[in-house]
Amino acid sequence: MVGFIKGWKLALVILAVSPVLGISAAIWSKLLTSFTKQEQNAYAKAGAVAEEALSGFRTVVAFGGQKKEVARYQEKLIEAEKVGIKKLISSNVAVAFTFLIIYASYALAFWYGSTLILTENYTIGKVLTVFFSVLIGAFSIGQTSPNIEALGNARGAAYVIFNILDQEPLIDSFSENGHKPDQVKGDVEFINVRFKYPSRPDVEIMLDGQDIRSLNVRHLREMIGVVSQEPVLFATTIAENIRYGRQNVSMTEIEEATKEANAYGFIMKLPDKFETLVGERGTQLSGGQKQRIAIARALVRNPKILLLDEATSALDAESEATVQAALDKVRKGRTTIVVAHRLSTVQNADIIAGLQDGVISEMGTHEELMKAKGIYHALVTAQTFRHEDNETDKLAIERNEAEPKTVAAKPLRRQSTRASMKKPGTATENKDADVPQGFTFGKSGEILTMRLRYSAFKAMMRQDVSWFDDSKNSTGALTTRLATDASQVKGATGIRLGLISQNVANLGCSVIISFVYGWQLTLLILAIVPILALAGLIQMRMFTGHANKDKLELEKAGKIAAEAVENIRTVVALTRERKFEEMYEENMKIPSSVFSAIVFGAMALGQTSSFAPDYAKAKVSAAHIRMLLDQTPSIDSYSESGHVPASFEGIVKFEDVGFNYPTRPDVIVLQGLTLSVGKGQTLALVGNSGCGKSTTVQLLERYYDPLHGRVLLDEHDVKDLNVQWARAQMGIVSQEPVLFDCSIAENIAYGDNSRVVSQEEIEVAAKAANIHAFIETLPQKYSTCVGDKGTQLSGGQKQRVAIARALVRNPKILLLDEATSALDTESEMVRLHLLVEYKVF
Repeated sequence: MVGFIKGWKLALVILAVSPVLGISAAIWSKLLTSFTKQEQNAYAKAGAVAEEALSGFRTVVAFGGQKKEVARYQEKLIEAEKVGIKKLISSNVAVAFTFLIIYASYALAFWYGSTLILTENYTIGKVLTVFFSVLIGAFSIGQTSPNIEALGNARGAAYVIFNILDQEPLIDSFSENGHKPDQVKGDVEFINVRFKYPSRPDVEIMLDGQDIRSLNVRHLREMIGVVSQEPVLFATTIAENIRYGRQNVSMTEIEEATKEANAYGFIMKLPDKFETLVGERGTQLSGGQKQRIAIARALVRNPKILLLDEATSALDAESEATVQAALDKVRKGRTTIVVAHRLSTVQNADIIAGLQDGVISEMGTHEELMKAKGIYHALVTAQTFRHEDNETDKLAIERNEAEPKTVAAKPLRRQSTRASMKKPGTATENKDADVPQGFTFGKSGEILTMRLRYSAFKAMMRQDVSWFDDSKNSTGALTTRLATDASQVKGATGIRLGLISQNVANLGCSVIISFVYGWQLTLLILAIVPILALAGLIQMRMFTGHANKDKLELEKAGKIAAEAVENIRTVVALTRERKFEEMYEENMKIPSSVFSAIVFGAMALGQTSSFAPDYAKAKVSAAHIRMLLDQTPSIDSYSESGHVPASFEGIVKFEDVGFNYPTRPDVIVLQGLTLSVGKGQTLALVGNSGCGKSTTVQLLERYYDPLHGRVLLDEHDVKDLNVQWARAQMGIVSQEPVLFDCSIAENIAYGDNSRVVSQEEIEVAAKAANIHAFIETLPQKYSTCVGDKGTQLSGGQKQRVAIARALVRNPKILLLDEATSALDTESEMVRLHLLVEYKVF
């Protein structure tokens, strides 16, 4: 305004470049948005690899896959780094072009101003007034350049978020639409049902004569209690896990439900009883204990319809009989649908339906179907035969301590938290940086980010299993750290380091020039510098303290989000979506309120130390990364030390072994365990849930070391052996096999990461595991992707792939931890026959 009043001609000429600046800013913003989306997608892929490896850490360790997972993660990081550098180049070129135009306008102003002085009676004072008036305005426009970059970054990030927000689910559990019957009898009908994943043909499933699609989704699910083949527990207390079944349940009702589920006894033996933390996915409990808590959670719901999907598969015989009796009792007056491989659990059912190739081949009572001598008769006969004649051939440790097996085919691929997504736009104030400076410092920041993420993930893969048992090191918390720590360290380096260097150089030159032209005034002005430094120090300390709080709260929020997304089927079945939404929101309130208070406080202090917030966060994050890198595990999977015997026969001994889990030091699991199995022998461990059977497997794999006593392999203490070599001698098949998001062939080949496994070897192992014929029926055969955690396969198919994975490494010792628990009778018989050829523990 001042410029136009004092000299409109000159002001107009200077501002003639404004359209060019506007067009360049628009193009720049569009480029940044595109690159930001690409960068976030690349970091999301890296995050998916990290989440998969961390959540399946025991499997990774058992098959020596740490280096392979680190290499996969690094490969994705390199992709992100390349995109980041491209984004950096475009950003610096855009900034350089902006300032080229601004400085060119200055040159034009001086040339035209001198012309006006000569021809239009302009004075030097008027020209300078107009020039500096427009200069201040132009400088302000220049200062917006980082904000334009931030806007571009934000647009790229917002694109992903708004895509999710705009996604309309076909089945909306938050919807208030749909009929809500006042009373439900529980009559369930399937009428002409045809189904394949993921399409939905025109079929009808009726509840009390009404198509369930016409019912309110939430109301429908609240009437149903589910106990699945893979019960999911959340990382909270036992009482809170049961309370997920019904929010307003009393403690008396919780105790009654646990008594009916035969869980009350073991709960009361725990030091904290119902307040005992179960760990991530219930890892602190045995498989049988988890399943009993899941049954109690379903019973406390008092459902009209009870869905039991292998509800007793992880229980020992005594617990199964007790729980089965309880289920028979609570089924009275309720509509109950049971899915079972153990046919003894369905003999009392009113109607038994034999399903074959997606078609019901026969229906009737137990007696009727036995007389018909069809598929049901064949299965019962096979199971009875196996029970009577092959009782001693139960080759695997009954898996009742770790995660349970999975349910039938799961087509919906979980959209993982992808928490290791690059945090958008930090370190963007590069308004004064030219292309060489911005590029070199910016590239150093990208390389630093990649190296820090890589080093942090590599350090995580190095830790022992007990480190992951700590609730602070859950999958959600670790992926959040990978996402935030490296990018926050970058906030105090990279381009900002270049700006600091540039500003220090500018300050130095300015002081020198000032002393040359007037040392007295210079000293006077410099007297205020200590005050500015002190203000900056105070501000930085304030930010550092709040940065620590921010970090802890964000890790909690990340943990909640990861747990909810990872176990979405259970969350949906329990109708607890809003509960997790509220928990996540609550953990996000503290960081946001801290941010608001500090930002406005910083504005009040002024711009004396604009880098303080990022520096404070960078300092905290750098300390966490340094702590992680310096963390030395008691069992180092990367260590090259330890004895490597020239030969190995596979003799296993436990000598007076005592053990308790680090997170539960008051609960003794093994007390003076002594046993041995010789070359060519098979050892079977049996017992009630939680008695320590699966613990022996974990000690053999050296996930943990015993408190006292020795675990020996061929008379060598496992502590003295090279840990990688020792694990390479074993093949393990657990009750809940973990598969990775790659092809069937790659999952089987994962059994031996020390070499390239040929396709022929993969197929031989698949045939031995009775999975080859099924694989050949798939359109892509061995190249078929199994989905996240194997969700594209049924529980039995996953377990057969896991058996093939164990066999492909040709182990000296085979550890079978309920290795056939998810298999049908025919497949289990084949497997039992083939696995006797191997040494089995």
